[in-house]
Amino acid sequence: MRDVLYNKSMIFAKKNILLLSLGILFVSSCKIHNTQSLSSTSHPTSISSTSVSPLAATREFTPSENVNGRFVVSDLKEVYFVDPIRNTISRIETFQEPLVLIAFSPDGNKLAYLLNNSLTIVDTNTNGTNELVENQIGSIGGRMAWSPDGSMIALTCATPSHPTSEICLVNTVDGSIRAVTNSKELGILNPYDFVGFESWNNEGSAAAFTLNRTPSYGGDEKNDVYILDLITRKTRLVFNSQTQSNILNVGWVSVAPDNKALLFHGKVNGNFQIFQINMDGSGLRQITDQDGYDVTNPVWNPNGTLFSALLYNSKGNLPSQVIIFDLNGEVVQRLKVNVSGFVVQWLK
Repeated sequence: MRDVLYNKSMIFAKKNILLLSLGILFVSSCKIHNTQSLSSTSHPTSISSTSVSPLAATREFTPSENVNGRFVVSDLKEVYFVDPIRNTISRIETFQEPLVLIAFSPDGNKLAYLLNNSLTIVDTNTNGTNELVENQIGSIGGRMAWSPDGSMIALTCATPSHPTSEICLVNTVDGSIRAVTNSKELGILNPYDFVGFESWNNEGSAAAFTLNRTPSYGGDEKNDVYILDLITRKTRLVFNSQTQSNILNVGWVSVAPDNKALLFHGKVNGNFQIFQINMDGSGLRQITDQDGYDVTNPVWNPNGTLFSALLYNSKGNLPSQVIIFDLNGEVVQRLKVNVSGFVVQWLK
C-alpha cells in the first residue's frame, strides 16, 4: 500500500510540480488594467491596458494596505522567510527531493512537510523534528495548511485504512488522521479525478477544496471549487466549471481573511490569470490580465487588501517574479530580493 500511495501521489503531483517549476523558471513584463466582472455564462473580453515592466510598476502603499509580515517562499527544494518591506531573506530549510506540500504553523515557528508518505514537523527555533505520520500517508494534489489554531494540518490524503483520496485532517499532537469528505458522494468515479485541499477559512470552521477532473488523455482540467463546512460536513459548490467552461485548470484557491471571498488562478485564453469570487458563488471577476503571460499562486496579505502572485512567461525567456497586486489588478510592488520560488504563505 505504501508504494501504491507514493506512486499515485507522484503521478498526480506532476502537474503541480510542472506549473510551479514553470513559474520558478520564467517571468514577464506586466500590464496594469481595470478588472472585469464575469456572469455565469460570460467569457473574458479584451481589456484596454498599458504595458508596464514589473521592475518599474510600483506605487506607494495606502494607509489601509498592510504589507507587514513575512513571506514563506519555496523553490521546491529550499524554504525561505522573506520580508517584502526590508527586502531581507533567511533560509529555513533545504531538502534533497522536491517538495510540493509544505506549510508553516500560524505562529511561523513550525514547518510541516510531506515526503515519501511521511508527514514531518520541524521546529524552526530548535531544529528538532517530529515524524508525525510515518510511512502511511499519500497525497495526489492540492495544498497543505495548518488550521488557524494550530491543532490540525489539512491536506488531500490516502492511507492504508482509507485508500480513497479525501480531504484529511491530521492532529498535530498525536498524528491521528480523519477523512472529512466522501469522494463518491461528490461524484468521483473516474480514477483520474480527485479532491484537492486548498485553504482554511479564518475561523477554522470551513475549508475550500477543488474537485479536479483530469481527462484520461491528459490536457486541461475542468475543476470545480467547493466550500466544506467542517462542523456539518456539508459541501457547497462555489465555482462551477460547467457554466464557466472557458476558465480551465482552476487551483490555488485562497480564502480571504474576512471569509467573504476567494482568490484562485485559472487558465483563460491560453494563460493563467487571477480571479476573485464571493463565498456564495456570486461576483466572479478576473483581476489580472497580463496578456501573453501567466499569473499564478495568489496569496492574501493578512488584512485582505493585497495579494502576492507569481508572474512568469511560459516561453521561458526571463526568470520568474513575485509580484504584489491590489484587488484592482494593479502592480503595487515586486519582490526585490534575489530568490527564485513562489509564495506559500503570507504570515503576520
